[in-house]
Amino acid sequence: MTHEPVKIGDVAYLRIVSVKDAGAFLDWGRPKDLLLPWSEVKFEQKRRIAEGRRIMVCVFEAGDGRAAASARLDDFLRDEAGGYRAGDKVAVLVDEPTDLGLRVIVDNRFYGLVHASDLFGSLPRGHRQDGWIKALRADGKLDIALAAPGYAKVESAADRILAALARAGGHLAVGDRTPPETIHTLFGISKKAFKQALGALYKGRKITLDDAGIHLAEGQRPRS
Repeated sequence: MTHEPVKIGDVAYLRIVSVKDAGAFLDWGRPKDLLLPWSEVKFEQKRRIAEGRRIMVCVFEAGDGRAAASARLDDFLRDEAGGYRAGDKVAVLVDEPTDLGLRVIVDNRFYGLVHASDLFGSLPRGHRQDGWIKALRADGKLDIALAAPGYAKVESAADRILAALARAGGHLAVGDRTPPETIHTLFGISKKAFKQALGALYKGRKITLDDAGIHLAEGQRPRS
């Protein structure tokens, strides 16, 4: 699996290329592999270090000026955030499930939580996407939404549907009776957002609807 090169300050879910006396070496999308020193791995994590596995790390500048990786994320990330307002768009990196939902990493700096009620399918660890601040709680912790708020949410969902239709050649066999899980797999949105976006696209004459599914309108169809 290829990925965009990461840089100092990024948090990333990287593949372990090899394990040596100095530590583990990670593929970070650059010619020379990135060192994860043993000193930057917690004791309980060491048994999971093996070639071919992936590990969540923060890339930092070591004392010699070179980039290095650390699996001690709590040394770099904070639970309490500041400077955000509800509705702000942020970069989200999926970390791991919790009892309340899904822990994510926000803008490579903070932990955030997507509540289970806001999830519409499973997302793999290391998945990246846009997110939005749902709330900055009194304790400074971030509640994150994976869909845009208000009408921006409809516009974002509509763009995803149009893009998926274009990739599929102008037709998708989905509609009101399609299960929410299928909608989320195809478009990354909830069933409610899907129906709102369909209404907006239909009114805008960008799609047509029938029993076979949804179709790009004539003027929207990709050229062959």
